[in-house]
This record gives sequence, structure tokens and C-alpha cells, in this order.
Amino acid sequence: MFNQWARDYVSLEQSEWLAIDGKSIKCTVSNYDNAAQNFVSVVSVFSTAPGLTISLSQFKHKDNSEITVLQA
Repeated sequence: MFNQWARDYVSLEQSEWLAIDGKSIKCTVSNYDNAAQNFVSVVSVFSTAPGLTISLSQFKHKDNSEITVLQA
């Protein structure tokens, strides 16, 4: 829903700078003390010209990574 709103509201130029960042959501961590830990993360894409976030995606760390989410 947010991503559709952003596509409708924000127009991007081809040469525009984008900042991409991923953050884990702390309260979703399970098995925090071993290598099998899992948690939900959110990747956001921020357009510097209008100063707006233009895309959000969430994923489970156990199943995906920031890089694969961005490539999709």
C-alpha cells in the first residue's frame, strides 16, 4: 500500500540519488544467542531530492537478505 502511494505521489528523475538502508526490528528476534537467529528487517529507499521515503520492504532474515530484497 505504501509503495503504491509513493509511486503515485513521487516522480523520480533518472539521475536522482537514492539512499538505501536496512534495519532489524528488535522485538522480532528469536534465538538471539545462536547462529540460527531469525528476525524481521525493513529495507527503505529514500530519495534525497524530495526528501521522501519512496519504498519499504520487509523480510525475514532467515529467508532473505537486504541485497536479495533490493534485487527483486
